[in-house]
Amino acid sequence: ERAALLDQIFCSLKPPTLRKIAVQATIFHLLKQRNNVYHNNTTIVPSVISKLIYRDVRNIIIARRKRKKFRSLLASWII
Repeated sequence: ERAALLDQIFCSLKPPTLRKIAVQATIFHLLKQRNNVYHNNTTIVPSVISKLIYRDVRNIIIARRKRKKFRSLLASWII
């Protein structure tokens, strides 16, 4: 599941806007996980993190779908 998500994020056929959003969401959740381990001594399962990344990217695209750059991104992300 994680490998599929990474392939989806870093595929060179994806639009640059989509790759930027996906990388930002990935970095955010990795840093959040690191801070949870450091401050709270709690970990999140990698499959949950990948679902959170997937959901965040989808929500960002849906929230901005009326903008010109974001109109076709949801179809690219889901595939």
